[in-house]
Amino acid sequence: MRIYNDEFKISRNKIDMSNMQILREKKGYSQVKLQHLVGITQQSIASYETGLRIPSLPIAYRISEVLECSIGSMSSFRTRFFTQI
Repeated sequence: MRIYNDEFKISRNKIDMSNMQILREKKGYSQVKLQHLVGITQQSIASYETGLRIPSLPIAYRISEVLECSIGSMSSFRTRFFTQI
């Protein structure tokens, strides 16, 4: 059986980026400081931490570099990442 990309969607309510806030605070960074280090807006950081938005892979990678952690440690997957349509 062949699986096509359009058969799956990212389930936004399955990703919890609250660990990003914990890691940011452990480094002693405010959202504004992280904004300058990563090169994105403070509103984007806030929306990632509250779960309103999901960062793109390049942004998640950049945040993980600045926070000196893995992308996986910033997020906790409650259930499966992909859900079949």
